[in-house]
Amino acid sequence: MNENTKNYRTKTRYTPRKNVSVPGCWPIAIDIGYSSVKAFSPNCISSFPSFARQKDGVDLALRKPKPSDILYRAAGVVWNVGELANNSLELNDVNDSINTLYARQRYENPMFLVLTRVGLAMAMRDNDIACRQAEDRIVVQSGLPAAYKKADTKDLLSIIAGHHNFEVKFGEADWQTYDFKIETSSVSIIQQPLGAFFSTCIDNGAGMTSLGNKIRKSEAVLLDGGFGTWDGCRISGRTNRISGIETYPDKAMKEIFRRTLEEIEKTYGTEIAVHAIQPYLATGTVPVLDRKNRQRSHISFEEILSRQTANVCKEALEKMELAYNSFLDIDYIITAGGTSAACYDQIVNRYRHMEGLQIIKSNQNHNLPEIYDVVRGYYLFMVSNLRNMKK
Repeated sequence: MNENTKNYRTKTRYTPRKNVSVPGCWPIAIDIGYSSVKAFSPNCISSFPSFARQKDGVDLALRKPKPSDILYRAAGVVWNVGELANNSLELNDVNDSINTLYARQRYENPMFLVLTRVGLAMAMRDNDIACRQAEDRIVVQSGLPAAYKKADTKDLLSIIAGHHNFEVKFGEADWQTYDFKIETSSVSIIQQPLGAFFSTCIDNGAGMTSLGNKIRKSEAVLLDGGFGTWDGCRISGRTNRISGIETYPDKAMKEIFRRTLEEIEKTYGTEIAVHAIQPYLATGTVPVLDRKNRQRSHISFEEILSRQTANVCKEALEKMELAYNSFLDIDYIITAGGTSAACYDQIVNRYRHMEGLQIIKSNQNHNLPEIYDVVRGYYLFMVSNLRNMKK
């Protein structure tokens, strides 16, 4: 099995874990990304692929449900969610277009509501760590790409806030009903890179770390590479301002996958849609058919994926250098997100001769995968604010 391509795959995770909280509240941080939905709450961390499909046809029930299987039901309609939906895709499935799945204005797509609700449900599941009490007020922290926050906040709020009534089935467990209300005043939206910044600077107890105090007094650029966008912003300790907000929608993991699959099609004739790539990342190979001789083989695409990752990363960094004066007066570059993780060695090597410039990962304070950098920061920032409000 190809370990390199496996690292690019979006997985389902549910980990019971005691996180710092505030009495009388049930804080939830949720990051509804283009590749995965991530959540933090007082009793768990969780993630699952950002894909869902309405069930159709006959369910043959030929296997036991996997722990990663997620079903959603509302108004009599059932959806496959996450890996279960991904595994239903065929090679060149065109029922869900790239423009529909990855559009900036995806809030009106019914799938976006399904993904949001399942993310909230995972954050409210009872476990041995803690159970949400009926009187606990649900407080939600989320975020948006830096350049989209002003225009898109209202749309995201309209999905998260309000009355929610639906059912979810996780793995072999029974269907569970969720019926709750989230007040608009209990939802906060910030710029995504700030989540990564807070994750770098705040410890698991929601207190500032020694490194965080140093960064706050310095000049830092945060590079948050996700699936749909690669965001950047400058955080100045001298002026106490955030500036240089950049969002590049064509320089992130979606573009890496698009170029990889385009080259696979040109070279081998196998057409795979971007949203159908996940099962092939698990094996690192794609099927190739010789129709004339009726022969099928499986070809590794690790080298193509690696090369296209390097190409997109180089282009993204060139844009960042233009935006931030080649990091001339920057003390720290902070990397966050899955695309930044895939490009980290390239980033370090590119700036290895920049005296005094420190390149650090935003998961300095935790041992979680980089995909949780932003949502962890959302959560700790929210808890810190809730504590201050109660003083």
